[in-house]
Amino acid sequence: MMLLFGTLVLCLSGSVLSDQQLKLVHVVFSHKLYAPIKINEDNTYTYPEKLDYKYFLESTDDMVNSAKMDMYNLGVYLRKNYNSFLGEIFHPDLMRTRTTEYPLSMISGLLVNAGLWPPAEAQVWQSGLNWQPVPTDLSTDISELTFLSYDHLANTERQKKLNGGTLLKKIISDSLAHQKSNGTSKLKIIMYSAEDRNIIGLLKSINLWSPHYLSSTTALIFETYSDTLTNKYSLKMIFYSYNETVPFKLKNCDQYCPIDKFSDELKNILPENATALCEEISNASPIPIINSVLLFILLSLTMINIY
Repeated sequence: MMLLFGTLVLCLSGSVLSDQQLKLVHVVFSHKLYAPIKINEDNTYTYPEKLDYKYFLESTDDMVNSAKMDMYNLGVYLRKNYNSFLGEIFHPDLMRTRTTEYPLSMISGLLVNAGLWPPAEAQVWQSGLNWQPVPTDLSTDISELTFLSYDHLANTERQKKLNGGTLLKKIISDSLAHQKSNGTSKLKIIMYSAEDRNIIGLLKSINLWSPHYLSSTTALIFETYSDTLTNKYSLKMIFYSYNETVPFKLKNCDQYCPIDKFSDELKNILPENATALCEEISNASPIPIINSVLLFILLSLTMINIY
């Protein structure tokens, strides 16, 4: 065994062991849903007018402090885990954060970025303030929506395409675009500020959902790696909850799943045209069946071209 220019090389029967080099990180994180209860000036409470998912999502404009800390701690975890990969200096070319126009999505994005990007010494703009503004991409083209229950997020192939396949295809496409950039892309992390239904729908679409209550901050992390010998790209999946992580993988994949195999395993749920699929379904029914998961995913497709 010899160490050559920092790369471990094993000389066994003429074979050389390659290494996996991190290239891009995709993070889909979610907040819990909170009832829009208002505290009045006389210390009384105003309770929700409606007990439905859509009203709660649109009308809630804050979350409890413990949940805020959980969101912030996700950012701290990402900073700790990817510090050497990201570097300490924030620059907009390094990342994209996508949120919807719902307050909880925007708040969550701000909190995670606060933990992820504390100002480096050169970027401190106010003494004693360990925070710096980090931009997010905001979606405003919201249409009238209805919301499906957890059990109906991925019962059929079409639902799987809508509720998980579209976002998975985006992750695959961005990873391949990074590969085609031949090292010219500065982008290192893409984050989606979602809600619990996005996480559940995505996991159900790849048959990895185990029914349980999600924590106040849950994340699915997709790490994109390059093989140092072949330059072939692969994906590694990680589930994050309560500052703990668990690796998970597709049924027929190893921990590092080559992107072509990853795509082949999911080919039945990766839509060719998500927008056309959305329009086809919504036009077929007098009541739109586009749900919050689809909305978030379709809006993610409108993200500014990153390459």
